[in-house]
Amino acid sequence: MANFKDLIVTGDARIVGKLYANQSMPDGIFFLSNVSGTAAVTSSPYTSSKWYTTVNDNRITSLYSGLTIAFKIPVAGNGTYGTVLNVNGLGDHPVVYNVNSMISTRYGVGGTITLTYNATQTATGYANSSSATTYTGCWQMEDYDTTNVYQLRDNNATLKVPTGTSLYRYQLCFTDSWGQIIPYNNVNNATTNYAKALNSYGFDPWAPIYYYSSTTAVSAGSNAGASALYQHVNFDCRYSMNIQSDGTAGTTALTAGLPVYIKAQYQNGWASLYANVSSSNYLERSSIVQELPNEDPSIEIQTGETSEVIEFIFIYLGRASSKYQIELDVHHPIYKWNDFYDGIWLFTPSAGIAEWAAGATSANSANSAGTAIYDKNYNDITETYATKSELNTAIGNIDSALNAINGEVI
Repeated sequence: MANFKDLIVTGDARIVGKLYANQSMPDGIFFLSNVSGTAAVTSSPYTSSKWYTTVNDNRITSLYSGLTIAFKIPVAGNGTYGTVLNVNGLGDHPVVYNVNSMISTRYGVGGTITLTYNATQTATGYANSSSATTYTGCWQMEDYDTTNVYQLRDNNATLKVPTGTSLYRYQLCFTDSWGQIIPYNNVNNATTNYAKALNSYGFDPWAPIYYYSSTTAVSAGSNAGASALYQHVNFDCRYSMNIQSDGTAGTTALTAGLPVYIKAQYQNGWASLYANVSSSNYLERSSIVQELPNEDPSIEIQTGETSEVIEFIFIYLGRASSKYQIELDVHHPIYKWNDFYDGIWLFTPSAGIAEWAAGATSANSANSAGTAIYDKNYNDITETYATKSELNTAIGNIDSALNAINGEVI
């Protein structure tokens, strides 16, 4: 075998056997060609999915922080019991993403994966046992995980919780005109029960809607940190609403794939949650609907000799991704019944005057299929309500014109 200090090849070079570069590029990526695997054992005693080299690779003789490898995935990972990798018999070590989260099937069989070893990070896996095993040292993903792409989190600003309410874990939150955060309920509850009284505080329906991702309670008058406030995220709504995934005790689950709307009372530019506590439908108890109404939803409340009409708006939250999860959208169009057009229309604020734009009703939209929110470009619609003064002026002008035609002078 010849040893060359410098080798310059002009033209084609053919290598018979393997080319090792562990001396010339010690910090490079080692590509492994002989990796096999076995699927996880999902009955006790549990075992993680296993990836392992079938041929000893003498380029890797020890595991150290920064060691980077790449190979084709042989079998699916497992998100419940984890996945471990064993290179050259140097020991099982979990394969993780987001520092120490167990990898699952998010990376497909046959795809190439790049991993870097971290000798000090602890992570969980299963080693033929009935309980999880904590390993020291793990293989971490080098690229960004796709879950980060679909989240929008605030960065620096903080929002104050107003006097009279508190913010608890995993709450959907509204904001008011002063920038304060209004939680969906005031229940200090670490469980997903279905007996929560909703918040009665008014909020600005056109202001941002947030999901509070922390378990840290925020008392009245204190600030919620921006790093825990998301405007676009998939979240478990059972902490905010009276919804259960399995219909426990008659509760109602979401229908996955359909839009989710907040049904809120509306008055003078303010909204508040409306919980129909006498309803057997727990979505209604949660101020939630998944279909826009096809008749006027207003109700009249009689108190003695006086009556009050309650009007409702429907605020689009996002889509149900499961029976108890909502993919919160950053855009929240609002819908309201329009008596003039006898239908549900898109409702927008403009200089304090309500303007209307054509929207889809339940009958003519694709809401049931989950594809359309409204079916017309509202920028092309010019109809607006006239004020009482404007109507009186118009009527006066018409009367004057008619009198002039008849030869009469007013």
